[in-house]
Amino acid sequence: MFSLDPGREHKTLGLDGGQARRLHSALRSRTLSLANSLAAPQVVVPILVSDLSDSTFQGRVIAQRGTGFGSRFLNGLADVAALGFDRIVVVGTDTAAMTEQDLARAISLSGDRVAVGPSCDGGFYLLSLLVTDLPLLQGLSWQSSRLLDQLRERLSARRFCDLPCRRDLDRQSDFVRLLPLLRRIVRAQTEIARRKLQYSDYLVPTSFCSARLHDPRRAPPRL
Repeated sequence: MFSLDPGREHKTLGLDGGQARRLHSALRSRTLSLANSLAAPQVVVPILVSDLSDSTFQGRVIAQRGTGFGSRFLNGLADVAALGFDRIVVVGTDTAAMTEQDLARAISLSGDRVAVGPSCDGGFYLLSLLVTDLPLLQGLSWQSSRLLDQLRERLSARRFCDLPCRRDLDRQSDFVRLLPLLRRIVRAQTEIARRKLQYSDYLVPTSFCSARLHDPRRAPPRL
């Protein structure tokens, strides 16, 4: 799982820093829960912060290295490969619609098969491949609409397992489209936090629970 500190995610969602942090913390916790349920203790998280504030996390945290997204991403994969894994399944934390079934299919691959979960913006939210294929990821146009096409071209000799296309959370329009699902995720993480008596990370402001779908003539919904 490749993750930034939610407080350092610079996404244009129309939310202030504290609200964006609560949202991304909830999304990251959900992704960790999915990964832990299927692959613990093989979960490794290249991350920019020293801890996950989650006592239930069963994997390993390593520091990201490099400047810029592409450098940090590739270095993170190399550092995970150095731990002795033959296959890496990498997921982001901002794809709210990703399911346990998506992740299970990616983990279950054998041989040289590659799983790709395409994002609606031309990138990907999940990638499963052998560590011997990592050099093929060098020089891709990271964070661009060309990324998925470039990735498929580089890995064209491999057998593909295509996962459903999912929308990730990059901009205000994504937030509006995903608002009902985001409400459910944040509420669920709030309840988990309450049960663990860890209220501060995922408490949901009333305005989030009562936010209405966005009218383009008005300001975007708020957390």
